Amino acid sequence: MKDYFIIKRKIVSDSLYFLERFSKHSAWLDMIYLANWDTGEVKQGLDIIILKRGEFCHSENYLCKRWKWSKGKVRRFLNWCIKDERLTIRQIVTRSSQRRNVIQLVNYNKHQFPIPDNDNWDDNKDDKQDSKETKNKTNNKPNKDVISEVLNDLNKLTGKNFKSSTKDYQRTISARLSEGYSLEDFKKVNELKYNEWKNDTKFSKFLRPATLYCAKHFDSYLNSDNPQSLQEDSFQDLYNSDLIRKDSMKTARKIFRVGLIDLTPEKARIYYEESISQTWRDDDGIKNAYNEYLNLHDNKEANI
Repeated sequence: MKDYFIIKRKIVSDSLYFLERFSKHSAWLDMIYLANWDTGEVKQGLDIIILKRGEFCHSENYLCKRWKWSKGKVRRFLNWCIKDERLTIRQIVTRSSQRRNVIQLVNYNKHQFPIPDNDNWDDNKDDKQDSKETKNKTNNKPNKDVISEVLNDLNKLTGKNFKSSTKDYQRTISARLSEGYSLEDFKKVNELKYNEWKNDTKFSKFLRPATLYCAKHFDSYLNSDNPQSLQEDSFQDLYNSDLIRKDSMKTARKIFRVGLIDLTPEKARIYYEESISQTWRDDDGIKNAYNEYLNLHDNKEANI
């Protein structure tokens, strides 16, 4: 692996990562971080968006906040990247009739490890050798055996029948193994999330490989405790009630604040990123409420 220097995705949890306004180069590296390592799905509100390797889907408002840039600067940078043939942008329409921009990094294969067992992969010899070594060495077990054990463990807990022969499962699990995670880490995530979501009708459907083992969440799931269900029954009733109208963000903000009560930071993150719609996430009032919650929790931790 002489052509790579490896940094774990949880580098973004380092306080230095978001300390200052991003440079153009750091924004480019951040897009490599945001891009999917392999084909997978992203849940945004009620919509599920299928993304290919090297793609990600985020609003301009999200990138503005993340990079501490103006919307104009974000647009100019993305347009420059298009002209420089670094990325392409395609627009999709979701089932909820909302338009989304999907960004694809043109040369993503040059920046990331290849996918094991991908016959269509056409990279240099060193990368193929790295892929072969990653495939054959994980805790002294072949990846296929580890993948079988991971999915068998999940099937025993959930009563489902996820097959180890499924290519998408193989690639997702192999990607986490190549990052240094062990079989025990997968089993811990299976147990933690099963105990947490098994009785939650809103979250039990996410007890599946694509969600549990995705690059974006796996490390945080692994390092989470096992709290109560994300939302209390009273909040579930409120969330699903007729109070929500398309023109009533004021009500949405109130409901969002109620939903934050007594959540751990990990549960608050899932609530913000996966449980509410993109329209809610784009609202400044909801963003401010979420940031106030995080700041309040950080201050409490600092005083302990």
